[in-house]
Amino acid sequence: MFNNIRRNFVLAGCALGLSLASLSAAQAQTALADIMAAKVIKIGIPTDFPPYGYVGPDLQPQGLDVEMGKYIGEKLGIKVDLIPVTSPNRIPYLQTKRADLIISTLGKSPDREKVIDSHVFPRTISRTTKCKRTGRNTRRAGKKPPA
Repeated sequence: MFNNIRRNFVLAGCALGLSLASLSAAQAQTALADIMAAKVIKIGIPTDFPPYGYVGPDLQPQGLDVEMGKYIGEKLGIKVDLIPVTSPNRIPYLQTKRADLIISTLGKSPDREKVIDSHVFPRTISRTTKCKRTGRNTRRAGKKPPA
């Protein structure tokens, strides 16, 4: 669980980099300065992709992406305005400044490369564990399971 949270923090950092790296260095610095001056960051999060983003029983956004957004706001010392986004409107929300940052899964595609530099797409690391049932009971006669 902790490794998943840590991985999501890294991915959120990449997402922030994605948002700012799609701008020139001067524009990125201005965007960050504008966010800090307003003392609020508008973060787009999906609300239809549990466990990363979903609407909870209290009708408020919840999930790992929401927690990441709150963490970023806490570290910057500013208020977080969570904005629900969908897959089709994520990039337009950034382009129209309706959101300062999008925390979401984002794959590389030819259409996106026209809008966002391809070198800023973060590479995600995932680990898959394969399990095989052997059909034998390893917990018999005091034997310890294999490590």
